[in-house]
Amino acid sequence: MKYTIPTIQHTGTKFLAKLFGDIHWASFIEDASDRENVLYLGHLTTNSIGNIKKLNHPILIPLRHPYLVAESWKRRGKPLTELAENFRLLVDELDPLNPLYLPIDVDNRQEYLDIINRELELNLSTEWGIENSKEMTYNLSYKDLSPDKIMIDLVSDIEGFIKRFY
Repeated sequence: MKYTIPTIQHTGTKFLAKLFGDIHWASFIEDASDRENVLYLGHLTTNSIGNIKKLNHPILIPLRHPYLVAESWKRRGKPLTELAENFRLLVDELDPLNPLYLPIDVDNRQEYLDIINRELELNLSTEWGIENSKEMTYNLSYKDLSPDKIMIDLVSDIEGFIKRFY
């Protein structure tokens, strides 16, 4: 089994990957053709999008609402311009490839995991614990945040995509 997991930083990369248990994690450019079980795993950026699209494996993408991801990025001093660009790449370049999504910050997240299991004939399970939340944004609601204008504009621009989950 080989899967591609391109993620936006701080959306659940390690959380989703660890659901697969003992499996080789490869970068998008690693030649792991000699391995039977591989997760091609990494962050979605303008530099990685070409390599992601070259892989021909089912795509799984963890999600968090952009406002929550932005809060995590801000607390780490990361540029929101890059975050907005990464979300646009996700919507414009990867969503047309029909990936399976796992929004980890919605009440019905188990339904999304059930779809992944059904579609890919897997048996992934979790107790929905927190993974690697150094800035403690896991218990916030996107509705309670005061987002920066760049994020308000982003969510407005990708509203159709966002409404599928939130």
